[in-house]
Amino acid sequence: MRSLLACPECRKGLGKDEVRVKHLDTTQGWVRYGRYRYQCCECERYYYPVDEELELSKESRMSSRKEDQVTKLSVRMPYEEAVKTYEELTGLPASVSVTHRVVQALGKKFKGEDIEYKPVKGEGKEHVGSDGTMVNMRGEGWKEVKVGAYYKTDEEG
Repeated sequence: MRSLLACPECRKGLGKDEVRVKHLDTTQGWVRYGRYRYQCCECERYYYPVDEELELSKESRMSSRKEDQVTKLSVRMPYEEAVKTYEELTGLPASVSVTHRVVQALGKKFKGEDIEYKPVKGEGKEHVGSDGTMVNMRGEGWKEVKVGAYYKTDEEG
């Protein structure tokens, strides 16, 4: 870690404020650790350099590895089934609502990015696509709806 800490916003020095405790939901279970909170002398914002060094999310209390695992399951099956599968495979608890928030945050992160599209030409090429969303069903609450598409291309693509 760096020896001289500077504010990412105004580049002024950071002063050590206090040790703060954080709880993190990891692939090894819940972890509790203390880390220093620093405050900018100029703009008075708070920073956690250890969290940044470990690349921990500011929005989630879930480790990036666990986020990755539950996200991969959630894009292939409904949230309830994804959480149940995760729990069966790892023996660790997971939450449907937290998993939903993690997947939605990841989707928002990539929403603005350009995705390169390369059309594949040639007869008989097969394509599969899928997506999902949450729908409020009258009297049943929120349910996940998944949509899929399958098609073959002709000679023109």
